[in-house]
Amino acid sequence: MRKNRISILLAVCMILMSAGLANGAPRAPVYLEWGGAATGSFVYSAMAAMGEAVNSKSDYIKVNVQTTAGTSAHYQMLKNGDIDIGSGSGFADTEAWNGGTTTYPDPIQVQRTIMVFSRNFQTIIVPVKSGINTISDLNGKRLAVGPAGVPSNGIAMGTLKSLGIKADFLHSTMLEQVELYKEGRVDSFFLTSAGGNSNVLDAANSVESKLISLSDEEIKKILEGDLKGRSSRDTLTHEMYAFIPPGEVVHVMNDHSSVNVIATMDDQVVYDILDCYWSQHKDLSATLRGLNTIPEHILMATAYIHPGAARYYKEVWNIDIPSEKILP
Repeated sequence: MRKNRISILLAVCMILMSAGLANGAPRAPVYLEWGGAATGSFVYSAMAAMGEAVNSKSDYIKVNVQTTAGTSAHYQMLKNGDIDIGSGSGFADTEAWNGGTTTYPDPIQVQRTIMVFSRNFQTIIVPVKSGINTISDLNGKRLAVGPAGVPSNGIAMGTLKSLGIKADFLHSTMLEQVELYKEGRVDSFFLTSAGGNSNVLDAANSVESKLISLSDEEIKKILEGDLKGRSSRDTLTHEMYAFIPPGEVVHVMNDHSSVNVIATMDDQVVYDILDCYWSQHKDLSATLRGLNTIPEHILMATAYIHPGAARYYKEVWNIDIPSEKILP
């Protein structure tokens, strides 16, 4: 009888142990290639910080953040299987999905958004003594904009085209734009970046400058024009740029930086990546000011949302993603 009881107890223990192992067993390791951007850029720093957040907290997800040609290249890299996850932008997310552009001649629809990590503000900077007070005053002027194909350039050209403004454009890198402006070789430069961008500050410290504010009517035309579904409105204040007078609000166009994953990524992996990041967001944003978003900003996404991300935002933050924005 005693042996039978011991046998029964052992059997029960084995069942309980098996159940416990089944429920708490470590997941098989998942190794992901993460597209960052060019070394030294804010986006690369942000991606590296996110990757470290995942690597330090997850016991099964390990990511390798690699330098790339930049955000615009990530959609094709996702399609080719070169990366599993990478940075994007609201403007480029829409451009890549729809195709039909020089940068994305064919639609690329393998990506799903899981996060909005940075609000990027369009700055239109001009010298105080230039006599330029509105965006219409830029007609016929010499303007520096980003390289063809990058989101900052797309936002700039979309803004100007929607308002019928014609100018002489110089397509150049961010650093080149600043130098052209400081040397007086252009009347203005357009840059879309996180608030407090060091290049904007450099320009304003070298040349007494101000930012052009858009009127409500101008913003309406832009949002109904070339940037429809690709941008939104936002504001800049003295807290972001000290050369904006205290109390003054500069109305601008907005882009956002996103994180996209390959559509086939496991829902739980996506869920856990987000949990690793947002649980450390406060500390990370204290180091990188450009990480200036909150979970609710996922609703700004212009692309389709990954189902694993939709579940995460609902369960953890009680944010309902509209069903039409979720694509398996």
